Amino acid sequence: MATTYYFIAEPGDTSVMDWFRTHDSCPMEMQHQDGLTLFFKDFGRLAVGPDGDIDPTRSPLVSLFPPGVRRRALWTVGEVHFLTRNLPTTFAGLEHIRRRFQSWLKTHPVAWERKWASEPDHSYPFEGEILGLADRIYGFPSGLAALEGGRYFVTHGDNDLTLDKIARKLRLRGVDCS
Repeated sequence: MATTYYFIAEPGDTSVMDWFRTHDSCPMEMQHQDGLTLFFKDFGRLAVGPDGDIDPTRSPLVSLFPPGVRRRALWTVGEVHFLTRNLPTTFAGLEHIRRRFQSWLKTHPVAWERKWASEPDHSYPFEGEILGLADRIYGFPSGLAALEGGRYFVTHGDNDLTLDKIARKLRLRGVDCS
């Protein structure tokens, strides 16, 4: 089962990447359009699917999408994806890292939790698909400061149509998302 973790931080914050870099099994970093893929070669080889592409569900990989800026006023929520199926039995070392990462992330305050969604003032800074994806979003100091300062957050996967809807909604609140 895939596991995804969400966090808010200032764009450019390298805390999560720095955390991964501190391990003995330091991953090989592969840059992609929206972030990084971390390959833990100490735990196994990359699996290739029938189409010749790497299969992230059968490989010791972690995807990292760091916080970024969308339409000036919107920051993206950072995401860390452990996509390997049957991770504990397939790559026990990577499962150990996942557990340690989860423990480290839990040392940070929770910025938003799904169970708060119906309470007034808890969900308004989070817009778009993130509300349907995340159960919990952790806050790093820079992200919590931005939250307190009225910053709005979306997911990196929100498309232009979704961002247009969010921009129209936020314009009514006096926020310029152009």
